[in-house]
Amino acid sequence: MTATAALDTPMRLADPGTLPRRTASAKPVSSRAADVDCDMAQQILECLVLWKVCEDTARAEETYDLLEDVLGLHAAQVTLDPDEVRRLTLRCTNLLEKLTGIPARLRADFPGDDMDQAIRNAQNALTEATSHAPIPAVVRLRRLALAASHLLDLVGAKL
Repeated sequence: MTATAALDTPMRLADPGTLPRRTASAKPVSSRAADVDCDMAQQILECLVLWKVCEDTARAEETYDLLEDVLGLHAAQVTLDPDEVRRLTLRCTNLLEKLTGIPARLRADFPGDDMDQAIRNAQNALTEATSHAPIPAVVRLRRLALAASHLLDLVGAKL
């Protein structure tokens, strides 16, 4: 059967009498058990998202190259044009937003004053006003990159 023929064929619904029914012997799930299962599923999901973000972000060569471009030994010697600063700032902002997407989970998985301070620094860097003047724009770019680098260092040290 071709795809168009399948689309032209009317869909048949199952006879309600043939559908499985819940038997009297099946025990209903208590609302407390359902709440616990839901909470646990949410925690597992948050943990998986965080680990995926950290793993993808920390190990990507693109991230290393980005941080090297902004903070590396030769970064201070290169004069960046305003368009390049905007492009790098956008990339650093996206990176930092991914890393700080679930701050409560970061604090839970990596407890301590260092992580609390790193998250505050990252959030401050993200909320800092954007400047179109060359020097403040480069300073903000470097703050974003430093905050991302610090978070990645802390996460990597605890893995």
